[in-house]
Amino acid sequence: MASMDSNWEEVVNVVAARTPGAARVESRLLGCIELAEAGAMIGEATTHPDWRRRLLRRLRALEKEHHVEILVSRRGREGAMVRIEGLYLACPVPVAAALAVQELRERCVALEQRLAAVEREIGGPASTMRPKTGQK
Repeated sequence: MASMDSNWEEVVNVVAARTPGAARVESRLLGCIELAEAGAMIGEATTHPDWRRRLLRRLRALEKEHHVEILVSRRGREGAMVRIEGLYLACPVPVAAALAVQELRERCVALEQRLAAVEREIGGPASTMRPKTGQK
C-alpha cells in the first residue's frame, strides 16, 4: 500500500482536526466561513475594535428578517461560523459578487499554474518564445 500516491493520512488528520489548518478546511467542506470573511463579503469593516459584536448583531438581525439560519455556534470560546448559503439568501448581491471574485481568483491561479507548466516545458518564459513578426 505504500506505493500508492495518496493523501489519506492528511485527510484523516484534517477531519480529526489535528493540523492547524484543519478547522478552516473542514468548515469550508461544511459550507461555513469565518466571521471576518463574512464581514468582508457584505461590506462590514473589520478594523474597528468592536467589529465582531457589530457583525454578530447585524447577522442576527438578518436571520430574523429573512428567516434563515446564518450563524453556527462552535464549541467553547471558538466563536461562531457563518453559513454561506444562509448569508447568500439574506443578502444575495454582495455575497454573489464576493463568491464570483473568489472563483475568478481560483481560475487565475489555475491558469498561472498551467502557464508555468508550459514555460517549464519549452525551457523559458513564454513571452520570449513568441515568433518574430519582422516589424521593427
